[in-house]
Amino acid sequence: MVVTNPYYPTPPGRTDGTAGQGAGEECSSSSEGRYLTFLESELTHAAGGDGFVNGGDPVNVGVLVGVAMTDASAATDLITIDTEGIWYLNVYAQNAQGPSAVAIGDQLYVTASVVSKIATGVLFGWALSVVAQGTTAVCAVKVHGI
Repeated sequence: MVVTNPYYPTPPGRTDGTAGQGAGEECSSSSEGRYLTFLESELTHAAGGDGFVNGGDPVNVGVLVGVAMTDASAATDLITIDTEGIWYLNVYAQNAQGPSAVAIGDQLYVTASVVSKIATGVLFGWALSVVAQGTTAVCAVKVHGI
């Protein structure tokens, strides 16, 4: 799946190389660093059928979180993630103690690409809709990590 964004149709390049760059030069995209690009192998995500990330999957790289913009077919593919916005994602209504309904405004975390209220994961964002306890359902999520 390819997730399109009419405001940023071309994924930015990686920003890990500093050769030829000077202090004070901008290295973020025109969207102020909202879109970041990583090797597929650098992303933590659910293991899909082929083992690679799919567009629309919640991902993290350490404490950086976002939603993959495209599918990968190899560990060496460059994948752009959207680190902001509101996304419809599958959310599992559980916290560390067990089943727990998701309410609007609840903090959500990601662990191995599962978005839930289990706070041992990485902060992923906030719920903008509800999910009945113990179920997995599509929920509007305001994606924004640290």
